[in-house]
Amino acid sequence: MEHTTLLDITTIQEESGEQMQLTTEALCKKYNTGVQFSYTENLSDDDHTHSTLTILPDCVMVAREGSYSANMFFEENKTHQCEYNTGEGIMDMRIFTSHLKTIFEKDHVDADICYHLSLDGISAGSMRMKISARTGC
Repeated sequence: MEHTTLLDITTIQEESGEQMQLTTEALCKKYNTGVQFSYTENLSDDDHTHSTLTILPDCVMVAREGSYSANMFFEENKTHQCEYNTGEGIMDMRIFTSHLKTIFEKDHVDADICYHLSLDGISAGSMRMKISARTGC
Protein backbone atom coordinates (compact mmCIF):
# COMPACT_ATOMS: atom_id res chain seq x y z
CA MET A 1 0.00 0.00 0.00
CA GLU A 2 1.35 3.42 -0.99
CA HIS A 3 0.54 6.88 0.25
CA THR A 4 2.17 10.31 0.62
CA THR A 5 3.55 11.38 3.98
CA LEU A 6 5.94 13.92 5.51
CA LEU A 7 9.47 12.69 6.06
CA ASP A 8 11.83 14.47 8.50
CA ILE A 9 15.58 13.90 8.31
CA THR A 10 18.06 15.77 10.51
CA THR A 11 21.79 15.22 10.08
CA ILE A 12 24.17 16.66 12.66
CA GLN A 13 27.95 16.97 12.26
CA GLU A 14 28.92 16.06 15.85
CA GLU A 15 32.17 18.07 16.13
CA SER A 16 30.82 21.38 14.80
CA GLY A 17 27.15 20.96 15.72
CA GLU A 18 26.21 21.97 12.16
CA GLN A 19 22.75 20.66 11.23
CA MET A 20 21.09 19.90 7.94
CA GLN A 21 17.31 19.58 8.09
CA LEU A 22 15.11 18.09 5.38
CA THR A 23 11.33 17.96 5.65
CA THR A 24 9.71 16.74 2.46
CA GLU A 25 6.74 14.91 1.05
CA ALA A 26 7.59 11.32 0.28
CA LEU A 27 5.82 8.35 -1.21
CA CYS A 28 5.62 5.73 1.54
CA LYS A 29 5.42 1.97 0.99
CA LYS A 30 5.06 -0.39 3.95
CA TYR A 31 6.38 -3.94 3.71
CA ASN A 32 6.31 -6.84 6.17
CA THR A 33 9.93 -6.18 7.12
CA GLY A 34 10.21 -2.40 6.81
CA VAL A 35 9.27 0.87 5.16
CA GLN A 36 10.47 2.62 2.00
CA PHE A 37 10.24 6.33 1.18
CA SER A 38 10.79 7.90 -2.26
CA TYR A 39 11.35 11.65 -2.50
CA THR A 40 13.17 14.39 -4.40
CA GLU A 41 15.95 16.50 -2.88
CA ASN A 42 16.91 19.85 -4.38
CA LEU A 43 20.60 19.79 -3.52
CA SER A 44 21.40 22.74 -5.79
CA ASP A 45 19.47 25.19 -7.95
CA ASP A 46 19.81 23.03 -11.05
CA ASP A 47 19.69 19.56 -9.49
CA HIS A 48 16.76 17.45 -8.41
CA THR A 49 18.16 14.26 -6.91
CA HIS A 50 15.70 11.39 -6.52
CA SER A 51 16.24 9.48 -3.27
CA THR A 52 14.91 6.21 -1.92
CA LEU A 53 15.22 5.63 1.83
CA THR A 54 14.60 2.11 3.13
CA ILE A 55 14.32 1.44 6.87
CA LEU A 56 14.59 -2.17 8.05
CA PRO A 57 14.94 -3.41 11.63
CA ASP A 58 18.75 -3.72 11.42
CA CYS A 59 19.69 -1.61 8.38
CA VAL A 60 18.97 1.74 6.75
CA MET A 61 19.71 2.28 3.06
CA VAL A 62 19.73 5.52 1.06
CA ALA A 63 19.94 5.36 -2.74
CA ARG A 64 20.37 8.69 -4.54
CA GLU A 65 20.06 9.15 -8.30
CA GLY A 66 21.00 12.40 -10.00
CA SER A 67 23.98 14.75 -9.94
CA TYR A 68 24.65 13.80 -6.32
CA SER A 69 24.35 10.01 -6.47
CA ALA A 70 25.36 7.38 -3.93
CA ASN A 71 24.17 4.12 -2.40
CA MET A 72 24.67 4.42 1.36
CA PHE A 73 24.22 1.55 3.81
CA PHE A 74 24.04 1.87 7.58
CA GLU A 75 24.43 -1.30 9.67
CA GLU A 76 25.56 -1.20 13.29
CA ASN A 77 29.27 -1.97 13.80
CA LYS A 78 29.89 -2.36 10.06
CA THR A 79 31.73 -0.30 7.45
CA HIS A 80 30.28 0.15 3.98
CA GLN A 81 31.98 1.73 1.00
CA CYS A 82 30.39 3.36 -2.03
CA GLU A 83 31.09 5.92 -4.72
CA TYR A 84 29.74 9.41 -4.12
CA ASN A 85 29.14 11.42 -7.27
CA THR A 86 29.31 15.09 -6.31
CA GLY A 87 28.47 16.44 -9.75
CA GLU A 88 32.09 17.67 -9.89
CA GLY A 89 33.62 14.19 -9.70
CA ILE A 90 33.45 10.85 -7.95
CA MET A 91 34.74 10.33 -4.42
CA ASP A 92 35.24 7.17 -2.36
CA MET A 93 32.80 7.25 0.57
CA ARG A 94 33.21 5.05 3.66
CA ILE A 95 30.60 4.89 6.38
CA PHE A 96 31.21 3.17 9.73
CA THR A 97 27.97 2.92 11.71
CA SER A 98 28.57 2.84 15.47
CA HIS A 99 24.89 2.97 16.48
CA LEU A 100 21.63 2.14 14.71
CA LYS A 101 18.21 2.04 16.33
CA THR A 102 14.95 1.72 14.44
CA ILE A 103 11.51 1.92 16.00
CA PHE A 104 8.47 0.67 14.14
CA GLU A 105 5.04 1.54 15.48
CA LYS A 106 1.64 1.06 13.90
CA ASP A 107 1.62 4.42 12.11
CA HIS A 108 5.11 5.80 12.69
CA VAL A 109 8.78 4.91 12.11
CA ASP A 110 11.92 6.43 13.63
CA ALA A 111 15.61 5.77 13.04
CA ASP A 112 18.62 7.07 14.96
CA ILE A 113 22.01 6.52 13.33
CA CYS A 114 25.50 7.49 14.55
CA TYR A 115 28.27 7.05 12.00
CA HIS A 116 31.74 8.14 10.96
CA LEU A 117 32.10 9.44 7.42
CA SER A 118 35.27 9.47 5.28
CA LEU A 119 35.58 10.89 1.77
CA ASP A 120 38.58 9.85 -0.34
CA GLY A 121 40.28 8.60 2.83
CA ILE A 122 39.86 11.92 4.69
CA SER A 123 37.66 12.02 7.76
CA ALA A 124 34.55 14.16 7.37
CA GLY A 125 33.74 13.58 11.04
CA SER A 126 31.20 11.86 13.21
CA MET A 127 27.61 12.30 12.16
CA ARG A 128 24.19 11.61 13.61
CA MET A 129 21.09 11.19 11.49
CA LYS A 130 17.57 11.20 12.90
CA ILE A 131 14.73 10.08 10.67
CA SER A 132 11.05 10.30 11.52
CA ALA A 133 7.89 9.74 9.48
CA ARG A 134 4.28 8.74 9.76
CA THR A 135 3.58 5.51 7.90
CA GLY A 136 -0.18 5.57 8.54
CA CYS A 137 -1.26 2.71 6.27
